[in-house]
Amino acid sequence: MQTMEPAKVDGLARVLALLAEHRQVVVCTHDTRLPQALKYLRLPATILTVDRRERSAVRVRSGDHPVKQALYDAKALARTRDLPGDVVARVLPGLCRTALEAALLEPARRRLLGTGLPHAEIEQRLAKAPQAHRTGLSRPLRGD
Repeated sequence: MQTMEPAKVDGLARVLALLAEHRQVVVCTHDTRLPQALKYLRLPATILTVDRRERSAVRVRSGDHPVKQALYDAKALARTRDLPGDVVARVLPGLCRTALEAALLEPARRRLLGTGLPHAEIEQRLAKAPQAHRTGLSRPLRGD
């Protein structure tokens, strides 16, 4: 799946959704594009994230909301007592940025995919979005 074009990942998501109408489908992957495609295309799916924690304790949690996931990870990092401060100072802002970007870009990506725009054009628009802060983030995402 790593070398698949975004449109093919969307196609895979659609095929899996069709199969899941009559069967249980389980997919294990490190690649985030399939869960994203399921979400953007509004296909029914239960997405779970498996984390390994201290002492190899395994935790399974909902993985379908990237904002909540990033904020949860940021809180857990900030509460870790024996982690060096310089590590927290480097990693914590990145998790907060991930949450903010997901909150802003996920709905825009979903809406643009719904209009039928090709993935390449959507990604070009989204790549321009951070540079558009002077005119407002939403303008390049709306197509203005």
